[in-house]
Amino acid sequence: MSTVTERLGLQIQGEEEAYDIGIPNENFKKIDRVMGEIPRRNLLVNGDFQVWQRGTVFNNPPVWQYFADRWRVYHNGDVDLTVSQIDQNVGGMSIKWADGQNAGINIQYLALVDEKVKLLGRNLTLTVKIDGLLIERPITMVRGGAYIHIGMSAANAYSCQVENPLLEEESPFVIIFELEPKVAGGTRKIEFIKLEYGNYYSGFEPRPYYEELRDCSLYFQHHEIEWRQEYTTQNLYWTRPFIIPLLRNTATVTIKSFVDDSGTSLMPYVLGNVIQTSTSTATLRLWMHARSDAFLTQGKSYEIKLDIDASLC
Repeated sequence: MSTVTERLGLQIQGEEEAYDIGIPNENFKKIDRVMGEIPRRNLLVNGDFQVWQRGTVFNNPPVWQYFADRWRVYHNGDVDLTVSQIDQNVGGMSIKWADGQNAGINIQYLALVDEKVKLLGRNLTLTVKIDGLLIERPITMVRGGAYIHIGMSAANAYSCQVENPLLEEESPFVIIFELEPKVAGGTRKIEFIKLEYGNYYSGFEPRPYYEELRDCSLYFQHHEIEWRQEYTTQNLYWTRPFIIPLLRNTATVTIKSFVDDSGTSLMPYVLGNVIQTSTSTATLRLWMHARSDAFLTQGKSYEIKLDIDASLC
């Protein structure tokens, strides 16, 4: 008499059933059903647009502007639209064209070579959920494959293909999603774009926000730092280090604001750079040259807002 396993209910053959082919076949079917209900990992970072460190609303973003982390926009310059996050708790991306506007744009995801090599020669499935439609396509990344091109026309005609005009193995891997509004002045809403191993869509399970932010921080970081000054720096060179998450490569520091607790700005006088000597963290170094007219004052509180950009161009 057969018994069953505790978790999956698979049949265990008894001696008298050793040659019953139906039992293992039924077990295989159960395993296939269970495994098919487990979503595979999204190979794209921030594929559901949870992380927007640069801001959540972009009116007429310029060409190559990053909006949601890891995603940038491209157009021919003759567009009037707004790109924004759908919900700060869920993510998603909305593209709203201005009245009478219907010019197509594309959004792009760039990945490093070490991300691309994991995909070459593999069977993959690319799935997009847009305007409530779930569209999946199996694809194969060939050697030297440069990008995956996706298209969505005004009539919702969908296309997806791998193209490789660049054969250099060192070239970045790019996903290009070209889309138009269904009607002039319309809106497109993208819930997620997922790339996964295998030849079918396995479902979508959002990653925790902090995991997405951690992976996005290799490419871009926004920081807002406050401290209370311990000594006056008049006519003294001042520098202060801050430990930050690791970045992928050389980064550019842009100071957005630097004020004291009375609202006085010192932004023109502060500089910053990033030093990476560790394999786990980096150091943000701020400094001010010795001056008699612009300095930090003992006992005052200071707040600085800055961006650290190591994005792919």
